[in-house]
Amino acid sequence: DVGNIPRSAIRIPHSISLLPALPKAWATGYVKGLRARGGFEVDIVWRDGTLVSARIQSQFKRECVVRYGARSVVLVFDAGGSQRLDGALKTRDGRSETLDSGSP
Repeated sequence: DVGNIPRSAIRIPHSISLLPALPKAWATGYVKGLRARGGFEVDIVWRDGTLVSARIQSQFKRECVVRYGARSVVLVFDAGGSQRLDGALKTRDGRSETLDSGSP
């Protein structure tokens, strides 16, 4: 919670959707260095059409909502910092917060 307001009720202006429309012909693969609006760089690895891992780096100190399928998490970045996610959108350092599936 942020004060008395649940974080899921606060609009976070930056968001990234991972593998929103992966073609069947690209069942397994990876991309590196994709640029996302807001000063983010994204690397993604997938296998059999399913997210394996992602790394997101931010040029600026900010928060970002990351979405994959029905899951959403909020990541908190320092300027130049990066976060690694597994296929369940879990981070190694615990700096993410899961949003309710009904959140924007």
